[in-house]
Amino acid sequence: MSAEEDFKRELPHILVLAVLLLVLLIVVTKFKWIHCSQVPGDWCNVYCSINGKSRVAIVSGENGTGNPSALFNLTTNIRQNTYLEPYPANEISASLLSNYELVVFERMREVTPRQVSAILQYADRGGSILWVGDAGVEQRLSADDLAEAKIKNESDPGYYEDFVEEYNKSKEGFGRLEALFRVSFQHMENGTSLRMKVADRNSLMMKGLNQTFDINAKQFAKVNADVSKSALVASVYGTSACTFDSPCPALVANKYAAWMVYISFPPEQIKSQTALNNIFDFLVTC
Repeated sequence: MSAEEDFKRELPHILVLAVLLLVLLIVVTKFKWIHCSQVPGDWCNVYCSINGKSRVAIVSGENGTGNPSALFNLTTNIRQNTYLEPYPANEISASLLSNYELVVFERMREVTPRQVSAILQYADRGGSILWVGDAGVEQRLSADDLAEAKIKNESDPGYYEDFVEEYNKSKEGFGRLEALFRVSFQHMENGTSLRMKVADRNSLMMKGLNQTFDINAKQFAKVNADVSKSALVASVYGTSACTFDSPCPALVANKYAAWMVYISFPPEQIKSQTALNNIFDFLVTC
């Protein structure tokens, strides 16, 4: 049998293997087991042409750190393949969040139990989150939360009291959301000449950056990071409490169902567009 005949006989098997490899690459990229840039060749563009634009929601409330409009405009300019959409915090639900590959929570200092439940459901189902500064540190019971608890109490006596008691136990700092990011909130820290310091040179979020670089922030959230369960990617320094030799956590990544990233100050205040683009590259593919 000639080499040409051998090739024709094996061609269907080769095509099947090629299709299976393509499907495998799509799956491992979609679920972020690998980043598209880690695959040789132009896989990022190939994947994005197949999968379409990544969808990102920017959720914000009425108070807290950050400027969602500035983040939207800046990110739109540097990431034309990413679809961004702003949402007010009072409109979010688990079903709405499920439409997005990534949700950014910024300027949302107040959060209700219903919103927390929606966020946790979104994370449990494999959504990625970028959590900013003091988002979620003031937890309050809304009228809807109390009304829903009273309705459930009619068929489950004692539910209302248990609900309020559980709320009081978990309303400090990030409360139940702390499990997503593995950071605990202390307070807001002020500074005039703040800088970031790379902690993990191997992180894709720090690719192509100098060891230290300027930021426009004059304030950041001072947090404790559980580095036994999360990765400290970058730190911030420039205050008496956060020095070059003893900086404070600024960028922390934790693998939940998908990646959860906490940043202690608004990302639009990073002076480096490379750094901002890296963060979004890490969390979304296209």
